[in-house]
Amino acid sequence: QSGAAPKAIAVCHLVLFRSLLLFFLITGFLVLVFTPEEVKNMPVVLSLTIGLLLTFLAYRLAERSKLPALKLPDWLKQLSTAKLLCAIIFAGVALRVIWILFIPPVQTSDFLAYWQLALGFAENNTYSEVFKGAVLNAYRPPGYPLLLYPFILLFGDSPWTIIFSNLLMFTLCAFLLYDVVARWFYEAVALITTFLIAIWPSWIFYSGLAATELPFMLMLIGGVWAFDRVRDGKIAWSLFAGLFLGFGALIKATLLVAPIIVAGFFLAQKSQNQLKKAGSIALLCLGMALVILPWSYRNYTIFGERVLISTTGGSNFYRANNANASGTYKELGEQDIDQFVSNELLWNKTGYEWGMQWIKNNPLDFIQLSFKKLYITLSRDNTGIKWSLKKGYDSVGVGYTILNSLSNVWWIFIWFCALMGTWRYRDFLSNSHMGIQ
Repeated sequence: QSGAAPKAIAVCHLVLFRSLLLFFLITGFLVLVFTPEEVKNMPVVLSLTIGLLLTFLAYRLAERSKLPALKLPDWLKQLSTAKLLCAIIFAGVALRVIWILFIPPVQTSDFLAYWQLALGFAENNTYSEVFKGAVLNAYRPPGYPLLLYPFILLFGDSPWTIIFSNLLMFTLCAFLLYDVVARWFYEAVALITTFLIAIWPSWIFYSGLAATELPFMLMLIGGVWAFDRVRDGKIAWSLFAGLFLGFGALIKATLLVAPIIVAGFFLAQKSQNQLKKAGSIALLCLGMALVILPWSYRNYTIFGERVLISTTGGSNFYRANNANASGTYKELGEQDIDQFVSNELLWNKTGYEWGMQWIKNNPLDFIQLSFKKLYITLSRDNTGIKWSLKKGYDSVGVGYTILNSLSNVWWIFIWFCALMGTWRYRDFLSNSHMGIQ
């Protein structure tokens, strides 16, 4: 019986990894099938054919005994890793500045709303917005406006306040991501990864917008960076990971599931130090609580009820799950949820209730709608160019068409490489030092 527990953990580890691998491969396949249709409108059969061919090509390349070697110029080989990393990041910053100079940012929709919230917080120490005549005190998560607060104090109400903060966040993301990947794999892999995010089209097109995607990515990468040090035997880093992820949850509440993911991560480990695992999870939760609970207390003083982060969930949940839902944002649902907007908490609760009721009464429609949402999520990576050019300038000319296609072709390329690499090095990933040990 003494060997039963380790054997069970090993089996659990194998099953979990294989499940994650299968999920990732299926996701990549769907991207390769869906995205060609977005690059250029084409029949579904043709898009499916292209997706199957790309998947087969990725598999064949992954199975080759030796891939073509990448030959670097001699002058490039002589540069140190630090110089190469700094050059890559500098090039990424330069590309973003060039884009901004050619296409000055215009804040619209949520970008404008977050910027106005940040200005109100910095100038008047208030956090509220008016929606359909009602004053909402906790509608949007506060993380991004709080992050912009020191930048506004330094640079004031200027478009360059957002731009400078975005450039700084990109730089920090690049350094942290390089360090994580270098620890998991090799310096060369880390440099390539950093180069890819430096020239990522959507990231470049987002550079001047008050978008939550950039700070959310920084907090997510920061959380992984800090938590990666736990496997060096320093569980105190779990606290710092919790601080990163807690602030990330204040930007997008989806990161509230982080402790569950970490628990599953530990479950997959072969290590038997259960006390260390429990301590890491406890410190992670403590770090998140230290960031989130002060805002929750602020909400309680306003509403007299518990509101962990924001009240945005209910109305959005109903708009996404009703008979009129299309898979993207729609202002009006089958019923008028905004009739309750004057009572922010009732508005939020009713949205969840109506959405859940529709799902229970229409399970097949819900499944069909879920597949439509999946298609929309996986089939494109053009949100950066869409909001900076199409929405900002109402421009859908040749330039927009080319850049939109470039974004989606890049999306195909990234997933093609990810599929090929994941399949080729699946055994290495399963037994590597990425913490799953």
